[in-house]
This record gives sequence, C-alpha cells and structure tokens, in this order.
Amino acid sequence: MSLGGFGDKTFEVSMNKIYTFKDYSNEVSLETEDQDVDGSKPSTYIKGMGLEAPSITIELRQSKNIDVETEYNNWKSICRNKKPHMLFLGNEPVSTNKFYL
Repeated sequence: MSLGGFGDKTFEVSMNKIYTFKDYSNEVSLETEDQDVDGSKPSTYIKGMGLEAPSITIELRQSKNIDVETEYNNWKSICRNKKPHMLFLGNEPVSTNKFYL
C-alpha cells in the first residue's frame, strides 16, 4: 500500500517492505513588510505567500529489502541533483508546488 512519495521514492507498507515516514508537518506563512506612515502607527503590507516548508522524518531500518547505506546515498543524490519534486501523501500532492530536498 502506497503512503505517498517524493521523486522516485515511494513510501509503502507491504508484506515484503516497510518504508514509511513520521512527524509530517507543513509550515506556511505570509511575507509582510512594515511601512511607516507619517503621524500614525506603521501599516503592514502583505507581499504574498512565503515558501511552504514540509518536513518528514524517515527511519531507515536494515532488512532484506532495504539496504540503509544505499538508501542514504540515494537521498543524498536527490539532494545533490538540485531538482525539485512533488511530495505526495497517499495519492494527493501536499501542494501545487515542487520541493527541494
């Protein structure tokens, strides 16, 4: 059963493989700027949405279907490639944006 994915990595639970995550969070914010107003308190100018910052924790456990060193190196490779990917939970993307690792 697929729990989601990032790039070519699929989080899944099956009879042969447990590859999952925990501690999911996604921070969103507004980008603002204080603007001085003569004779009055400053006003707040909203520039737009800030970047989303999703976060997950992946625990790698050595098993017959998961080699921790290989998985670690694969995640480092995704980071070094500097290419954004969609993050999925279940079959749904967490955002319309892509994310860097």
